[in-house]
Amino acid sequence: MNPSKKDLNIRVMDIKDLLIAPPEDPLSDIDYIQSGEAALPRAIRYINQKEYKDISAINIYSPSLETDVTTLEKVRHMIHHYLHFQIKEDDRKMIVFKRNTARIFRNAVIFLVICMSIVTILGMESFLPNLPPLMRSVLVEGFTVVGWVIMWRPIELFMNQWTGLKLENRMYQQLLKAEIRVSSINE
Repeated sequence: MNPSKKDLNIRVMDIKDLLIAPPEDPLSDIDYIQSGEAALPRAIRYINQKEYKDISAINIYSPSLETDVTTLEKVRHMIHHYLHFQIKEDDRKMIVFKRNTARIFRNAVIFLVICMSIVTILGMESFLPNLPPLMRSVLVEGFTVVGWVIMWRPIELFMNQWTGLKLENRMYQQLLKAEIRVSSINE
């Protein structure tokens, strides 16, 4: 087996370490043991989001794993089960995200309309005719800025979180297509 640079290579001490976090050991020379985090989720988190499409294999290395067909099927089942769960979880997150973002966006638009209505009213000379021009200008500009600033959060949610969830979901789906290989570290 000749792993490419774009393969997802994971070194574990035991098969359970793929999905079950081991006790944290900062003195270990293995990253997932140092962090006390399960090996597969940790490895997936560090995949370059621009290169996930190029991953064609997930290579599992371990001194304790047998490289027989039964072990390979067990590892393949574990990884596929994990990836399917993550895809479902992302789908659920997207449903909740859509619902919450729609509410936030609706409220922000309502607030923007109110601010722009106030700007329109304050811009009329007949409204509060004794209001100094400088004060009128400050109020008009202030309500304009406040109205548009309120729109930042819904736009930021859409640009960052929505696209992040979609990209993560695509990455899990791509990893489902990857070949899974198991081998001994000593090979």
